[in-house]
Amino acid sequence: MKVKAKRCRFILLVVLHYNLHAMRVHLLGQCLERYVTRTEAPEVETKPAVNPVYRRGFDLNSIATIGAVILSIVAISISVLEVSTMRTHQRASVWPYLEISQGYNQDGFRMTLENKGVGPALIKRFEMTLDGKSAPDLDKMIIDVVGEENAFSYDLYGSNNPSNGVISAGESVRLFGVPWEDRTRLFTQRANNRVNIIACYCSIHDQCWQTSMLTNEATEVKACK
Repeated sequence: MKVKAKRCRFILLVVLHYNLHAMRVHLLGQCLERYVTRTEAPEVETKPAVNPVYRRGFDLNSIATIGAVILSIVAISISVLEVSTMRTHQRASVWPYLEISQGYNQDGFRMTLENKGVGPALIKRFEMTLDGKSAPDLDKMIIDVVGEENAFSYDLYGSNNPSNGVISAGESVRLFGVPWEDRTRLFTQRANNRVNIIACYCSIHDQCWQTSMLTNEATEVKACK
């Protein structure tokens, strides 16, 4: 015999009133069982709280690792910058600068090579040209400029070829010079803007430049050829 929970109270009162002992025990058990089942709160499964940091896929170890990597990258970048700055300073401290010029005074005419830099210049190539063409023979070049009738030789002029030499900082070398006389005056007039001197030189750190008398400007090159 089954009894609904909402009728338990009424039935129990009737059973107790008429003193129905056997039925009282049975119905009391059913009513208590239904009452407890109805009033007893269901168990709720609780989950441990999850740290928001863990929920996003990070933990303290990961953060520490990322921080260490970032610090390493910063340290390496600073080291590279310091090395680059030091190298630039070293190159600047031994930077050569050659200037080829021509000048006149009361004694005569001269072409001069001077190192106006702060480091030695290693001359890798030295060349004299006439009308853009190489003129290795100075006597022949003079004949080509003034003709055989007005030519003069090494007994009158002085020259110096610094190829494969070293020009120290502040040093000046006379490349070509003549005293004044009719033939030399004619040469300086006809050689103007036709005769050029080209020099290619390097520093002790293998930085190379090329300069010329006509441009009077040093241009950096990869190597002297």
